[in-house]
Amino acid sequence: MRISTLALVVALAVPTSAQATQFVTFGSQMGGAAAFDAAVVAGGRAVTTVATPTGSFGPTLTIPGGITVTRNNGANIGGSSVYNDGGSATIGGAIDISPAGSTRGIGAIGSGVTFNFSSPINAFGFEVGDWGTCCQPSSLFVQFDNGAPINVGTSQRGGDVFLTNNNSLVFAGAFDDSGTFSKVSFWGDGFGEYLVVGGTLRTANVNLGSIGNGSTFNNPLLPMAINPATGAFQFNFNVNSPTQTVWIDPLVASGYDYAVTSGPNILTAIFPTLGDANGYQIYSLTGGVLGGLLGTVADGGTFNFGPGGVSAFALRDISTALNLDPANPTAFITGLTFNVTGNTNISMTQTPVTTFVPGNGGAVPEPATWLSMIVGFGMLGGAMRRRQTAQVRYAF
Repeated sequence: MRISTLALVVALAVPTSAQATQFVTFGSQMGGAAAFDAAVVAGGRAVTTVATPTGSFGPTLTIPGGITVTRNNGANIGGSSVYNDGGSATIGGAIDISPAGSTRGIGAIGSGVTFNFSSPINAFGFEVGDWGTCCQPSSLFVQFDNGAPINVGTSQRGGDVFLTNNNSLVFAGAFDDSGTFSKVSFWGDGFGEYLVVGGTLRTANVNLGSIGNGSTFNNPLLPMAINPATGAFQFNFNVNSPTQTVWIDPLVASGYDYAVTSGPNILTAIFPTLGDANGYQIYSLTGGVLGGLLGTVADGGTFNFGPGGVSAFALRDISTALNLDPANPTAFITGLTFNVTGNTNISMTQTPVTTFVPGNGGAVPEPATWLSMIVGFGMLGGAMRRRQTAQVRYAF
């Protein structure tokens, strides 16, 4: 069964050094949260969740787990009620942070809020409601302690960020594995729009230097969002030259569909060495539809798509004898080069293709179960590249 490719979000990864990475997950309520959870697990830790309280509050809102919230301009926090847009599954309250200020960007910080943590963290995620409905350009920002603001995402036109049930509820998460932090500020700068933050909060303290920036095989870039319906993994990054390789790392079973949704073509693809004696088959891919065979590539080899490159391709014939774990984030790491002449932003998806293997415990789960698979393997601490038994694969 092939799971179709679907572009989902715009997000940002900013390598700050070889050992420290700022990383953003941003997408639908479920897809963005799933990517956040997967990144925390890859960072060697577990996610803690807590619901934002509802009710009426004064200068400070106290949240279980040692979290307090204050307005950046010193004003009282108004009544917090559940924000439910388009039948979403929001749990917890929503704090009004409608943008105001003198200038966009840091000039709007006063209308936002600061989350203060009694135990330092370096990963924080939350739900954002009613964003991107008007007043573009409209951007969202996260700031760890008093560091430089991190742009979570930008809406350029009304409705371009309607990611949950075609409604304006998104999930935003941010990581900075250079250290730990006692406060995180969040605000928007779409002056004139209504904006709320809260819902289910996610926190973690990942191992320092553990978030990959895509610079090497052992330091791959993780997905920024996961489509809960299709299992498609969304990546967004910058490359500087046609010789720069970016290593991306989603989940796999027996093949992949790769597609650039914004940016230049792929010039070459470098595949991992897994012991697949027959190598892989590379096909053209147009609009998610499999085309003709372009050629074959050996296990651990490099496939060259020619001078102009391609915007999409399909890899097939990963040996089922390898028994690759479809829920392990290090199972099939791919290196890509792109047809660029300078610093260029690229958005792309890499979507797993799954195959039923008799004797391995039953059919591959439907796409809607991918999120539970990701969470399930995170809870199991699945560090193994390959699935050892059917019981491990389906222990959810």
